[in-house]
Amino acid sequence: MKRFFQSKIHFLTMNLGIILTCCYLNIRRQLFCIPVPWTWVILGLFCICFLVFPFVNKNSKTFSFVTAFAGLGFFIGLYILLFGRQEYAIFAAANLVVALILWPIILLLNKIFKNKVANALWFYGAFALAPYFLILQLIFMYKSLLTVFQKRVFISSSLVILLIGALFAFQMKRIFDKVNAAIDVEVELRSLNKNPVNNYLTELILGAHWKYHTELSCYDGWRPPFHDPVLVISNKILFPFKHFARDTKLYYYQNPNLYEKIYPDNPTYFNCRCAVKERLWDISGIEDIPYGRQKK
Repeated sequence: MKRFFQSKIHFLTMNLGIILTCCYLNIRRQLFCIPVPWTWVILGLFCICFLVFPFVNKNSKTFSFVTAFAGLGFFIGLYILLFGRQEYAIFAAANLVVALILWPIILLLNKIFKNKVANALWFYGAFALAPYFLILQLIFMYKSLLTVFQKRVFISSSLVILLIGALFAFQMKRIFDKVNAAIDVEVELRSLNKNPVNNYLTELILGAHWKYHTELSCYDGWRPPFHDPVLVISNKILFPFKHFARDTKLYYYQNPNLYEKIYPDNPTYFNCRCAVKERLWDISGIEDIPYGRQKK
């Protein structure tokens, strides 16, 4: 890590700044919108463990816990890249060019002023390329670990999350198959929903496209308010080249009233905002709109 940061404090300052800036951007402009509660817990634990990683004694019992949750960064970084799709890839490529232009300028300023204050300019590139920068730091963290056990824990936490996401996706596939073969969709769903896991997944399926994010869109001017990674992972696995649930009996645009029938007590209009601005780009003469299915 020393090749990136002069000290542990520089590591903490840079990465805390990136995390806070990303949170601020998500509040100001919809990107991931409002993460569901379990996602907040995972993100919170990761951020804390990642930031304290260099400060914890690698021989302490606490370090195993820190290692496990810091290692989740591999999953988080990869998730951001896949969710961002080609839009973020184009953004990252453009900002990589900017970062390369900044490089000689930073070196020149450091030489002129005979200090490394100009290194602060690297924050722009680190922020714009945050998931790549995160993965790169995690690789060096992995190399710094002392034992094989620590390295296995560091890697396995992301693999476990990916495995759980894949298992949920294949369980969704079973739900789709049973419903598509059923004569009465409502009866079949009520029968399936006696299982709490199926109930959770069915709510995500029926809430896709209007309540829950399925993929990033920079152009529609409006996005669903909530973000559950289970639905996004399932979308990438089950419907990688088309809308989530397309060509099934549970596709929202073909059966828009099914959510209210299966979950009559759940709200479908949300009197809140998932960002100060509903669009990534301001459009003159167009006002932001409340989100949800319909006002009850």
